[in-house]
Amino acid sequence: VGEKSEIWSVGIARDGSFVGDPRWELTVKADKDYAVTDIGFDNSGFMYLAQRGPVENRYDYSQFADSGKGEVIRYFRENPDDPE
Repeated sequence: VGEKSEIWSVGIARDGSFVGDPRWELTVKADKDYAVTDIGFDNSGFMYLAQRGPVENRYDYSQFADSGKGEVIRYFRENPDDPE
């Protein structure tokens, strides 16, 4: 495991099992290396990553993560043949 969060993908067979072809997709570029807890996609092909803030251990169980610290990051798929 590296120092930065990474996103990996793996194929899924028709029966729902993993194909066994893990592939690195990207290293998360964010101001802080907080855990990525949600991944979403939109109809335009953008991928959204949501980070959770640092874990807090409050004795009254009122809060488990520091709110407002994480980021929402948007990525788009690059075409390797595209010069931009």
